[in-house]
Amino acid sequence: MTISKLGRILVLVSIVFVLANYLPDFYWLKFDKPVSKPLIGYSPVLSQFLIGGKSADGFAWKDEAGRNYSRNEWELYLPASNYRQLLYENILPDSINGEKMDLDSLRLHRISLRVGPDVISSRWIQLFPLMESQSGRVRLTMLDDFFRIDENGITFIDSKTNENDAAKSKIFTDAMLKAGFNFPSKLIAGNPSTMKPFDEGYFVIDSDNKLFQLKMVKGKPFVKYTKNPEGVNIKFIMMMENNLRNFYGIAISTDNKIYYILYDDYKFLEMPIDKYDHTMNRFVYMGDYLVRNLIIENDTATANYATDRNNKLIKAIDYKFYDGSKDAAISAFNLIFPFSLSFEEPKSGVFDIFFNHSGIQSVWGLIISAVLAFIILRKRKAANGFNYFDVLIAAFTGIYGLIAIILIKNVE
Repeated sequence: MTISKLGRILVLVSIVFVLANYLPDFYWLKFDKPVSKPLIGYSPVLSQFLIGGKSADGFAWKDEAGRNYSRNEWELYLPASNYRQLLYENILPDSINGEKMDLDSLRLHRISLRVGPDVISSRWIQLFPLMESQSGRVRLTMLDDFFRIDENGITFIDSKTNENDAAKSKIFTDAMLKAGFNFPSKLIAGNPSTMKPFDEGYFVIDSDNKLFQLKMVKGKPFVKYTKNPEGVNIKFIMMMENNLRNFYGIAISTDNKIYYILYDDYKFLEMPIDKYDHTMNRFVYMGDYLVRNLIIENDTATANYATDRNNKLIKAIDYKFYDGSKDAAISAFNLIFPFSLSFEEPKSGVFDIFFNHSGIQSVWGLIISAVLAFIILRKRKAANGFNYFDVLIAAFTGIYGLIAIILIKNVE
């Protein structure tokens, strides 16, 4: 093989690589049709779910039976979620189903959090700030050092000088060892933000899968083994400090169960949901004074589980909102593009080279590309010579290889 032929092959491969990364994105810029996701909430007034979504007139609300409601009616029937607007209009009810609608309770129970596959699968830099949880100040303060945990213990590193704080590291390492922690850690989960009412530090899983709480109280370590329940293999934890102080946050297990981590001796309370897959679905918690809406959703459907404050299931609904408007574009994509390359994994945000195959439907696109390549090369034969290798490129890479051999002609 001559240098010129080898150079041509490298150019063809480079073109295929670039096209496989960018061409699919240009396709979806033209043919992608956004699908409107509905708003679903359980009404304790009507004892049924209300569904809000786009309509010909803009936005519409309806109940499970299809009856339509105005925006003002929707706000009245979901009073705990819309209490600010109802207060503004001076129409907030005094009580709902025997529950007094006082402002402090309405504010206290208004809690929301969202967890998607991108959050669960993300790779976090293993440096974490440990704030003082009892500083005596109204606002939390971010300190200058960050900690990491490895097989040797916990190490605090000054962010300004990049030097280890050996004394502080030893104090915290000794405290963790005394509590029964076995280094290194398998998971470190916290809420490293000063935009929260107080700090509960971190939940840390040690090498023996034991769950501990770690925080700093007046400059000293607080380490406590939580006696996490047997049989629960924790995949992910999201902490959510809130003034309700009913639960620290949520834990998701490898078998797709979701738990509250309660302030009551760190007990795990399983949420009454199903049809959840942490690799595919988003979990949304929307809590108010009257109802906790536990939502499992993806790009085509949503499931809403309404519970009371004691985690008792009131009612559940499955709602498919995808209208099939992108089916034709998806089928055409799979036919045209046999595969695609990307530098970012959509569900995790991780940067790498990811290969996505379009499935069996792409075979027809490969065949068509190979036939077109054969026809084009037959016409070029007199001037450039026939090259069966070019046909193979088109047969295995489809439209990417076809464009590459059209741009880069064969060499003698």
